[in-house]
Amino acid sequence: MTKLMEKAIAYMQRLEPRVQDDLAQNILEDSFGDLSDAERDEITKKVAEADADFQSGRFMESSEDFWGARLAHASRAKSA
Repeated sequence: MTKLMEKAIAYMQRLEPRVQDDLAQNILEDSFGDLSDAERDEITKKVAEADADFQSGRFMESSEDFWGARLAHASRAKSA
């Protein structure tokens, strides 16, 4: 993750939850523009999984750990 992204996320973490959700929704919607329906569905599924993990208390301290774990899981799932 770049330093600028780290600063942006640190800033967003201080915002009210509703504002954080609005920003996240905007980012995801903007990112979906060039994706296929299957890619959009996969991202939506992964975001839901991440939210469920967070809600149940299973989360990573850093985004690098989180995405590393997600990518490793995805690679194992594809290999199976």
